[in-house]
Amino acid sequence: MNKISFHILRIGLAVTFLWIGVLILRNPEAWGEYMRPWAAGLLPVPVTQVMIGTAILDIIIGVFLLINLNKKNMKKAIVAIIIIAIVVLGGYYLFKKTPEQAVQESTSQPFAEQTQTEKTNVITYTEAGYSPSALEIKAGETVTFKNESQQSMWPASAIHPTHKDYPTTGGCLGSAFDACQDVQPSDIWSFKFDIAGNWKYHDHLSPKNFGAITVK
Repeated sequence: MNKISFHILRIGLAVTFLWIGVLILRNPEAWGEYMRPWAAGLLPVPVTQVMIGTAILDIIIGVFLLINLNKKNMKKAIVAIIIIAIVVLGGYYLFKKTPEQAVQESTSQPFAEQTQTEKTNVITYTEAGYSPSALEIKAGETVTFKNESQQSMWPASAIHPTHKDYPTTGGCLGSAFDACQDVQPSDIWSFKFDIAGNWKYHDHLSPKNFGAITVK
């Protein structure tokens, strides 16, 4: 009876570690938001990489628990760890880049080209935040966020950090209204608003800077 209880507990813990590892790998950026800013500042590498490492560690622990690691199956465990690490890292970087690139390509285009094809509304970003912080446009118009500050910006739909206010999906976290990456100084990022409403947004890197776009 004791052996049965032990194995039930072992398998339950293994499934828990494996499931948590998979969840973190699916969206390491979102999980990284739970880390306090002061703690993230102490890390020598980006928070996303730390989350990926944590996910891999969870998966390895789960595998160890599943195979009931001992001296007899140590070699099998080492081989399993190597295979898991290759598959997990390869799969993450293969599939994670594709959605971000698709969102960036579908929502961004050269500034000069935009001015020729449709009306463009420009919101500038400086150390003081977004200007204008409130903008009114018509459905189908494009808003271009221009970074005139000395630091990176990341315009995205409210609410921080899930970015799910604007009701279209396809972004790296939630809504398609999401740059999904740092926009460097002097660079721009654009998004076309097709849905009427009052859409709040913020800087994902500095949430204290925010604004709202009203689409008629």
